[in-house]
Amino acid sequence: MGAGPCQISLDKDSSNLFVASYSGGSVTSYSLRNEDKPETISPPVSHDQHVGSSVHPKRQNKPYAHSIYTSADNKFVCSADLGMVQVIVYELDVEAGSLTPAGSVKTLAGGGARHMDFSPTGDKIFVFNELTISVSQFARDVETGALKLGLISKAI
Repeated sequence: MGAGPCQISLDKDSSNLFVASYSGGSVTSYSLRNEDKPETISPPVSHDQHVGSSVHPKRQNKPYAHSIYTSADNKFVCSADLGMVQVIVYELDVEAGSLTPAGSVKTLAGGGARHMDFSPTGDKIFVFNELTISVSQFARDVETGALKLGLISKAI
């Protein structure tokens, strides 16, 4: 469902699979809940095509979905997009395996959001920006999934 899949991940109970497609600039979800054939992956449940670009003329001329991660509470999924320099937040319906867009937030302009990690308490996300070799820290509302940019640390 997207050109250049570059990362897959599972939700916290391993019942849903998520794919970030770099060249296609999209994310796709699949259900692994098939009691008749537990070893099978469903057809795509959700597919979201990212739209946008940023300041780098060659590396950010379109969306490049680079990674996709599930929050510790299994309520939200976040995707880092290098081309859009954004983190896109999705609400996760665990039973259906579907993703519903729930907002987005820009990282450092030109930064190239690549990978991220949630803090142990889930109230922060740290995003590695490939092109500026920096880390953006976001405060996270654990109820709504909303992100607010806080600190940006650059390499010395």
